Amino acid sequence: MNTDEFLAQLRDEVVAADERHRAADAAPPAPKGTPARRSRIRWLGAAAVLLLVAGAIVTLRPAPVAAGVEVIADADGLTIRLTDLQTRPDEVEEAARDVGLEVTVDQVAVGPSQVGRFVGLSATGGSDQIQLTEGTSETGYTAFRLPRGFEHSIVLRMGRAAEPGEELAVTSDATAEGEILECRQLIGLPLSDALEIAKDAGASPVRVNVLDEGRWLSPSEFDDYGDLIVEWASAAAGDEVRLFTTFTPQTPAATNPPPENC
Repeated sequence: MNTDEFLAQLRDEVVAADERHRAADAAPPAPKGTPARRSRIRWLGAAAVLLLVAGAIVTLRPAPVAAGVEVIADADGLTIRLTDLQTRPDEVEEAARDVGLEVTVDQVAVGPSQVGRFVGLSATGGSDQIQLTEGTSETGYTAFRLPRGFEHSIVLRMGRAAEPGEELAVTSDATAEGEILECRQLIGLPLSDALEIAKDAGASPVRVNVLDEGRWLSPSEFDDYGDLIVEWASAAAGDEVRLFTTFTPQTPAATNPPPENC
């Protein structure tokens, strides 16, 4: 039974005892020293003890680990979750220490859509056991889960707003909220159409990668490869956009969802 359940049960017992006491008050008074009189005295003492115990538990209940960070533990492990994208790195480190984890948080330059999110991690024993639970490594994430008994140290990378002209540590989804192609649907479109959309949005330069050939096209080749299908669009430093294309798309354009939060 956890603390909240115990307090709820304790409260119910006090209320029930109070109701019995009120019922006794409604009855004719018992002579001094009779069983009813002694029962009332015992109830008063028991209620006082219950209230003192409840007060002690409330006083000793631990405060939240850190503002903006939530740690959820269960029988199989625990989850560390950001509840506020304004959370500072030291608050995450403090929350981890409070549950016995050794975590270091490094801030890195990112695009607008990844500010305040985790954008990468590593662990001394490898990161295979760590599960991302809210978001992805491509778009940034706000929570991750560790298995029970995890004892390795972790280094987290947390996004901060890039300075003008600063190189980004990781690229962003170019269609995500706050990015240069925000809410534009490029995935599944022919390269020729995607280039027009990017141009209208002010993206410059636009680079095009042909995944099937493992190379970047020169601008002079764009027209010859206009039938390529866009698989992914990422935003780099400044207004640069990178389009990743293929001759054999995995997902038909009609089934692709619109960009998140649009």
